Amino acid sequence: MTIGVDLGATQIRAAICQGDRLEHKRQTLLENKDVLEKTLDQISDFLSPLINSNTDGIGIGVPAVVDIPTGTVYNSNNISSWKRVELKRELEMRFGLPVHVNNDANCFAYGTYKYGLEDPCENMVGITLGTGIGIGLVLNGRPYFGSNCGAGELGILRYLDARYEDFSSSGFFVTQHQTTAQAANEAAAGGDGEVTEVWREYGDHLGQFVKMVLAAYDPEVIAFGGSISKAFPLFEGDLKSALSDFPFPETVRRLKLVTMDQQDLAILGAAALWDEYERLDRSALDWKRGSEITHP
Repeated sequence: MTIGVDLGATQIRAAICQGDRLEHKRQTLLENKDVLEKTLDQISDFLSPLINSNTDGIGIGVPAVVDIPTGTVYNSNNISSWKRVELKRELEMRFGLPVHVNNDANCFAYGTYKYGLEDPCENMVGITLGTGIGIGLVLNGRPYFGSNCGAGELGILRYLDARYEDFSSSGFFVTQHQTTAQAANEAAAGGDGEVTEVWREYGDHLGQFVKMVLAAYDPEVIAFGGSISKAFPLFEGDLKSALSDFPFPETVRRLKLVTMDQQDLAILGAAALWDEYERLDRSALDWKRGSEITHP
């Protein structure tokens, strides 16, 4: 059994994972984000009830860039005290179990690829829309992170007078319209025509972002997750309209845009990536010992 953990900007969520089945799922608010040791203690205390003699390891997704071989987390924008955290080492010392650390968007994408899609595909991009915008990639049927776990992080690139992320995440509603995505969703549901225009504007900005994703990765499927994706019907039309001038219309015609309602995909993906890389580590060890390698 593997413990899958989704560490977000505001919450910790975790469960015991066996394939696509979750047991003993729990969640709590992340506290004391400005004090590193307190966050580590809270994570340890939170995970302890899930761990028993049958636990094989822990997979954890975090909102930051990760040095995957060492499990070191760098400069989390949403956890102020996390500038450089040797998270793999810390958790392995505390629990005596192998730990795999990865970016939370990568966990969402891989969990979606393995357990969330109705039809199989080879190339998929997962995009999380929330406090920030994150991208996870599955290319040629394999998770892809790049050399520094930064592959796909297109939200940091310049767009208009800021960055793509500032127009594609919750920050758009705050800075451009002095509201929140949740309030805008509720107002639109109540028939507020003015706020409907806000969602149309958001859809156009997100469409510009998606065009860059198409040019970079040419996926079969883009899967949206995160809190803002729940309002997809409010911006879907304008997102698709923004794609109409993409230079390769056949790419757009074949593209599937889906939203993922299952909240547990990031947890499942964190556990699945633990299994993926634990098996790779064992294969490498077997190679050193002169044994036959079993590739994942």
